[in-house]
Order: sequence, then C-alpha cells, then structure tokens
Amino acid sequence: AAKIHGQPSKVLLICDQAEVFWDSLGVFAGVVATSSHPFAAVLAGRHPRVAFISESEPVEHLEFGKGNLSRPPAQRGNVLMWHGGGYSLDALQELRPTLQRLSKQLSLELHVVSGRKEAHTEVWETLKVSFFPWSKEQLLRSAAVARLGFVPARRSVKNSWLNPASRVRCLYALGVPAIGDDRVPDVVEFMAGFAGPLAGRGKPWEDCLRELWRND
Repeated sequence: AAKIHGQPSKVLLICDQAEVFWDSLGVFAGVVATSSHPFAAVLAGRHPRVAFISESEPVEHLEFGKGNLSRPPAQRGNVLMWHGGGYSLDALQELRPTLQRLSKQLSLELHVVSGRKEAHTEVWETLKVSFFPWSKEQLLRSAAVARLGFVPARRSVKNSWLNPASRVRCLYALGVPAIGDDRVPDVVEFMAGFAGPLAGRGKPWEDCLRELWRND
C-alpha cells in the first residue's frame, strides 16, 4: 500500500446507532455526525472533537422531484407513501388502526418501501397495503404515483429525539408532500423553513392525514 505522508488521523463518520461505537469513540481523532444537530450534541458529550456536516439530497432526486411536481399530487392517484428501514416499521404499525379507519372514509392505498423481502400485498381491513423491497428505482416509482407521504417516528427518546429529518427531506426532494413527526427536533427544524405539516403531540395523525388528503 502507498505510504501516507504527514500525520494521518482516523475520523469516524456516523449518522446513527452511536451505541455501536460508544465505548470506542476515544480511538478516533475526531467524529463527524451527519444526521442531526441533537445527535452531534450527544456525541460531543462523549468526544472532545465533534463536527456536524449535514447530508444533502442527490441531484437525481431533485431532478426527479422537479419533473414530478409538474403534475399536482392530488392528480397522481390515491397512494399514501411510507419508506424507511425495517427497524422503523413498528412506528407504521402503531398507526395501523388510524389508517384502517381512514381507508373506510377515503379512497387510498398504502405503499411501503422497505427492507429486502419480495414484493407482496396485504389487506388491512379495507386498506390495500403494497410492500416493496427498498431500491432507488422503487422509491422513484412509488413517488411518481404518491399523493402524500408520512414519516412517523418510533417511540423513545433515542428513536425520536435523535431521529434525522432525512426520510421526510427525501420525500420532498422527490416531489411528494409529506407529514413529519413533531416529536423529532430535526424534523421540526426542517419543516420550519416552509411551514411543513407536523403531527404527533400537537395534532393527531388522523386529522392531519385526512386534512391534507382532501386539500393537497
């Protein structure tokens, strides 16, 4: 291997799951957090040299979103969209009763883009739920037909306070209006820039979903 001249340093670039490296943070000369300011603040309590560099959306997403917005979301169909890692599915399941009630009042179906399992369909009472394995291509396909997106956060301090706004930001980049969780500081900060809709403690998810489904 080529010799590195000077004084090379080992730096940790991390977006979440600090507990995995918590006991070994000291071996790094510095730590760079990329998900949220609260996450960086937590790391700073453990390491003396922490920097924050915000993530940004790929140009491909922004270009797609620009084209997607040429058609109003309400004219794309009746798809409500959720995307994220499999570990976040419990937050979606918590809203299952809410979604089932809404499906009896509104014409909607749910797209879930997550994980690696084969595509399949479930029926939650009257709600059709299409599960797709995560891929960039599927993310774009669902965004192209999505009328609205939503990103509820998991319960607990770790999974809400430290949660980044990346999943909400991704939907907006793709031209999909989305509801964020008002328990997540990073999401609240992101939404404040354009008065984006929030649900959770301040406004019930059911009310917010129903209102935006009719008026977006």
